[in-house]
Amino acid sequence: MRPATVWCDQGAWFGLDRRRVLAVMREPVIVGVPGAPPWVRGVANRFGRAVPVIDCGVLAGAVAELASCGQTLVVPVDGGEIALVAAGVLSERSVALGGEHEGFFDRPADRDGLRMIDLLRLAAAIEAALGA
Repeated sequence: MRPATVWCDQGAWFGLDRRRVLAVMREPVIVGVPGAPPWVRGVANRFGRAVPVIDCGVLAGAVAELASCGQTLVVPVDGGEIALVAAGVLSERSVALGGEHEGFFDRPADRDGLRMIDLLRLAAAIEAALGA
């Protein structure tokens, strides 16, 4: 079992290994990026650096529309950081990882159909979606 930070976005449950969360930005000011895909919400300022804000639910097609962005979870990626939109109330849960894979999610046996974000597969999905 691993500690996870979880949230619900339009009825879909998402989670992230709590140990990977560097910070929570509450109500970040997000500046849009012209021409960016809808799952790129824009960039936010974190200690003077522009951090891309990604909506995983929209990227995966798990939610139909953009959620409000009351908070983001800052996570490490190669070469820097990204912020993930975490709609809804954040809570903590112990999760048994190692379930089936769905894109960049692990789906553990969970009563809510929790989708755990795998950061390495997420980075690969972002690169593929951007055509990099």
